[in-house]
Amino acid sequence: MDSRLVAKITVPRVDDQTRTGTAYPVGVNLLLTARHVIEFTERDRNKPITVKWQDVSATIVIEPQNIALAFDGKEQLDVILIRCTIPQAIAVLVTSAIFESEKIHSREGWEALGFPKVNNFERKGATGTFGVDSKQPTIDLTLDDTINEEILKANKIENGWGGMSGAPVFSCTKPPKLQAIITDHNQWMQKQLIGVCVPYLMKLPEFRQALGLNDADEKHKKYLLDLPIRIKKQLQQIENSSLYQELANKFILDGIECSVENLWQAIEKIIISNDPISLLEKYSDSVAVVLKRDLTHINEAQTLFFLFLGFFSSPKDFVLAQHQVQKLPVSTRLAVEMNLAAWYGLAPDLVYESKEGIEPFQRTRGRYAIDGDTLLREMGPSATENAKELVNIVNTVISKVHYEVFGQNPVNLLDEKEKLGLDFLNETIKYDREVESPKLTRLEVSVQKSSEQSNPLLNDDVLEQLLNYLPDLPLVHYGSAIEKMETRLGVIVNKFLSIIKQYSQNT
Repeated sequence: MDSRLVAKITVPRVDDQTRTGTAYPVGVNLLLTARHVIEFTERDRNKPITVKWQDVSATIVIEPQNIALAFDGKEQLDVILIRCTIPQAIAVLVTSAIFESEKIHSREGWEALGFPKVNNFERKGATGTFGVDSKQPTIDLTLDDTINEEILKANKIENGWGGMSGAPVFSCTKPPKLQAIITDHNQWMQKQLIGVCVPYLMKLPEFRQALGLNDADEKHKKYLLDLPIRIKKQLQQIENSSLYQELANKFILDGIECSVENLWQAIEKIIISNDPISLLEKYSDSVAVVLKRDLTHINEAQTLFFLFLGFFSSPKDFVLAQHQVQKLPVSTRLAVEMNLAAWYGLAPDLVYESKEGIEPFQRTRGRYAIDGDTLLREMGPSATENAKELVNIVNTVISKVHYEVFGQNPVNLLDEKEKLGLDFLNETIKYDREVESPKLTRLEVSVQKSSEQSNPLLNDDVLEQLLNYLPDLPLVHYGSAIEKMETRLGVIVNKFLSIIKQYSQNT
């Protein structure tokens, strides 16, 4: 759990008092909390709601006319998603990778952070163990520590855990996952809180729709269905090669015909068995053996490897954010390429850079990725001027790619004084993704490296202006979390691409 993201939400009442609760951002424009924190009879609907993040000194005020619910669980579920603009200092930390889709086992540990009344509505943590999965929308949350009843009576506090409503409950696993939202304190059993299960919510189409996950689910499903077709087509192109024979010997059992269909079925079994890492390892070893004696199909070998990487992409990694910025909960540029390529229906296209100064885990990147981390200096006070400079950087990169392919610079690719030039550049970016050998040009920036520095790619005003110029330019924020298998996958991909690079120099 990222404690910086936990917010205190204060709601005015008609008796000039306030109700306090806890909220947690789950998107750059979505705030998750308990429904009863803002929906109650005594609420003063003529006054605004205040949300405050104390670690980053950020506050938003939601006026009554602007209170919009993206999801309303009604009284049965008692959770809501409020649609509002999250402060930039918080938005760069938000990730969709926190949601858990399966209920955790009973007696596993949990932790939460909120603003309980017993602590004068100041921030306080709580820990405990999960109760039994009773196949209900709610789950019992047994507390390690409870509140002394004598203290409650002396301070005339009826519900000491009031204010914790809406607090996120994370598992103590690695990485921690959001398992529940606190909605009630079980009064007759003093050592227990009640929470609505996030895995239950994640199975509701309307909740997923509010998070923007439905479209990602469908897109990714289509992408995975299309991958076998692409892979078999690639296998057919090398069917008479030494590489194909090596793969057949590696994957097909003795006595079975070495057809493309049988080879694919053998490969598919490994993928379905949830062991795709071993597929990459075996494939990489086979390619290394073949390239020692035959470089004929080195390009096809690389293409096939990239297609296999498509199975490591995840639809959960995508929540389309404001200004069309893709916020990916991954830590490496390799993972950015795999998931962004899947979003656009493409196979990953990677390059390996072993030069000094690049960390080993960042040596593999998308071929057409523009590193936004090099733009850490403050460009100036004008969002428009910053955006124009970024446009010129994109134009320069595309021009370099054009020169590498055609041996000459493009003619008048961009004249920033004319809208025609901007339109041409934007259409070039879009068109290049749709050709037979697609180029996934984009800007990408690590929020870990840049969040405390003046990177214009983290400035809302600059991003908005830039997208006015180039609406089809993908913008990626990554580095907010580490996805499963990223480390192991990075090692295997680096090894494979270093082998390809070594033998490519001999062709």
